[in-house]
Amino acid sequence: MLRARVLVNSLTLRGKGLIAVGLGLGMGAVLSGQRDLLSVGLVAILLPLVSLALVARTGFALGCTREVTDRNICVGDQAELILTIENVGHRRTSTLLLADAIPASMGQTTRRITPALAPGEQRRIVTTVHPQRRGAFTIGPLSVIAPDPLGLVRLRRSFRGVDAVLVTPRVVPLTAGSPHAEHLGRGDASLAALAARGDDDVVPREYRVGDDLRRVHWRASARAGQMMVRREEQPWTRQAVIIIDDRRSAHAGTGPHASFENALSAAASVGVHLLNSGFDISVVGLDGKPLTSRLSGWEGQALLLDTLAVIDTRDNLTGQQATTQTWNADFVVAIVAATGDIESLLSTQHPRRSADLGVALVIDPAEWSGEESSIASALQAARTGRWQAAALPRFEAANSDVVSHAWADCLREITTDAMAGRR
Repeated sequence: MLRARVLVNSLTLRGKGLIAVGLGLGMGAVLSGQRDLLSVGLVAILLPLVSLALVARTGFALGCTREVTDRNICVGDQAELILTIENVGHRRTSTLLLADAIPASMGQTTRRITPALAPGEQRRIVTTVHPQRRGAFTIGPLSVIAPDPLGLVRLRRSFRGVDAVLVTPRVVPLTAGSPHAEHLGRGDASLAALAARGDDDVVPREYRVGDDLRRVHWRASARAGQMMVRREEQPWTRQAVIIIDDRRSAHAGTGPHASFENALSAAASVGVHLLNSGFDISVVGLDGKPLTSRLSGWEGQALLLDTLAVIDTRDNLTGQQATTQTWNADFVVAIVAATGDIESLLSTQHPRRSADLGVALVIDPAEWSGEESSIASALQAARTGRWQAAALPRFEAANSDVVSHAWADCLREITTDAMAGRR
């Protein structure tokens, strides 16, 4: 019963229409008594049925392998899908129509007509995809359609296998470098300044949650008015934290060019740049919720992009969940939207040590919504909170260099402040 239903569903609209016409002609011939008209009706009915029987007997056994040249693709890049079809049966196939399901954001479903395959013959089909939206997608399954020459029947068979592809945010090369050791208090100039104050001042630093209480320097604590511990060694790695404004209410626009997508692209660009510059980084939400563990090196770049490919905005902030863990950092980069009290958000949710550098890249949702812009006041508020701030305009592939320009502006201010401090 199931096979009969599948065969009936294999009839095309043309085949079903021909049967309907044949039935109509047959009924008219019976009522009018015209035998010639009845013959025409029978031919119209039998033709699709004979085609259906022939296609049903033309069994084919196919094998399929799909290879994706890059399973982690950046938005705007391209990758190749390589399908290899093999006739693993003992009979020659008919002409086949192949349809490989591809997500709409990556291109159109591949449809190719493949000539008949001899037993054991293989055919290779290459398709290029251009993803325009980040996320996790599946490609497939592959459908194989065996049509008859008259187009009355199409017998469809589908493979079960699919392939997962991860589309990551666009990464923009940043050409302005990164903070130097002197900016972070690790260079010769800072060591000389510390040594000039005496031995007691070289060793202690501020107490951080998790420090061993046996390292508390009580004399320095009494002098500083806060808990101080002995600095046994200078860390060899530099730590950075990237804050992403993941408030749903703060962003505007929909689809691949929404303001949140620009924020993720900027975070990916800054993160990859800092990792290449020797930093270890962590990524957190605006409320301090960790989005990644500590990342470093080439493996860290892959984990960073994989994480940013699938995260989404949140309705509510859940409070400071990880400030004691994540703020043991030298360099903080905040990518925030110009909505609400930015100074209060950044200073309350993300307090920094006095020696930490802070950069704020501010996105203006008004560029997407058409409302009145508040970018000027947002930049001023961030600078009031001791952040080096720069506007991050709306960008796409054509003008993605604005990310590099905003980064360069912030580093230029950091360098200026460092030189002024040395004077």
